[in-house]
Amino acid sequence: LNAFNAVSEDESLLRVGPWANPHLVGAVLVSVAQHVAILHVPALAAVFGTTPLGAECWAAVALAAVPVVLLDEALKGAARAGWRGRAGGRGVWLPVAMGGGGGGSGGGGGGAGIIG
Repeated sequence: LNAFNAVSEDESLLRVGPWANPHLVGAVLVSVAQHVAILHVPALAAVFGTTPLGAECWAAVALAAVPVVLLDEALKGAARAGWRGRAGGRGVWLPVAMGGGGGGSGGGGGGAGIIG
């Protein structure tokens, strides 16, 4: 599911929709089909040493994916609202005024928006 969040760096997945990139949709479908086959086709399960997952386990897998999608959507929303920061960096998040590209010694816009 997280791959669909990469369809747009700034826009919500609800606005852009996962269908904006049909190649990605196809790749995800192929990947899911491969996972299901490795888990549920006996010959493949024997080769890979897996056992089939029950409905409860599949629900746990789906549930584990939801927070990642929600977090990415929240970060995109914060960026659209004018919050800036750098991933993995230390510091305090500060709002940065939205506006024209402009200055900054790094040439990357108006600054990182982090103190520290």
